[in-house]
Formats: sequence, structure tokens, C-alpha cells
Amino acid sequence: MKRKAIQFLVMLLVLVIPAISFGQPPAPGDGGGPADAVPFDDTMNLIFLVGGLLFAAIVVVRQIRLGKIAGR
Repeated sequence: MKRKAIQFLVMLLVLVIPAISFGQPPAPGDGGGPADAVPFDDTMNLIFLVGGLLFAAIVVVRQIRLGKIAGR
């Protein structure tokens, strides 16, 4: 059951993350000129930071539980 939940979560993230990070240039009537070549806004940096910290915490906790890292 747990393995299926993880597989579902990974599949959901694979489908959702490209939609979140998608960017497109402004319409020609919105001031013209090319886009700034940045497909995501400033708040996405925080999303990536939190995701990275969460992933690192999960990896460290698993390594401690397996006894590969000296804990306690």
C-alpha cells in the first residue's frame, strides 16, 4: 500500500511540476518586446527551497534509521 502511494505521488509530481514552472512571453499588445527569459517568478524559488529541504530531511532521517549515520 505504501509503495503504491509513493508511486502515485511521484507520478502526480511529474505531471504537475512542468505545469507550475511553465512560462510564456507577454502578448504583443502588453508593452511588446521579448520576454525576460525567466519562466518562473520569485516565489517559485521558495517552493524549490522548501522542496529541497524537505527532501534532505527525509534522506537524513532514513539514513539515521538504517544506522548509516551516527545518531544519538
